[in-house]
Amino acid sequence: QLEMSGCDRGDKGADMLVKHISNEVTSSLQLELVNLSSNDLTAVGMEDVVKIVRKSRATLRVLDVRRNEIGDGMVSVITDHLQHNNVLTKLNVARCGLSVRGASCLGELLKVNNSIKELGMGVNQIGDEGVLSVCEGLQCNKT
Repeated sequence: QLEMSGCDRGDKGADMLVKHISNEVTSSLQLELVNLSSNDLTAVGMEDVVKIVRKSRATLRVLDVRRNEIGDGMVSVITDHLQHNNVLTKLNVARCGLSVRGASCLGELLKVNNSIKELGMGVNQIGDEGVLSVCEGLQCNKT
């Protein structure tokens, strides 16, 4: 498990973390929980976190990146990688600066990833169209 919520490490901290996880000593590390909420991450830092998501695709059950201004683009990248993760049960992207586009990506993820049981996405500006996209994804989701 990687629990680092509220550390305010920022993008530089994410880079250092990924470099450590990627070194030879920890190359076989498979994480089940990654909580980087409230760390002042932006899309730049999330590029590093995506490397962890990709590396732990077969084991990652919980991904919590709430309260980081990562935006729609990074949510799109994350959801692309999570489409092939059949063990993730919880994803939290609340307060991540999402709009309709980010909600649409989440809706598409829900259509193909049936393992997700909990999705946190509050305090984002997704509007009615974004809510509809997520609802459409939920209709396809069998969990």
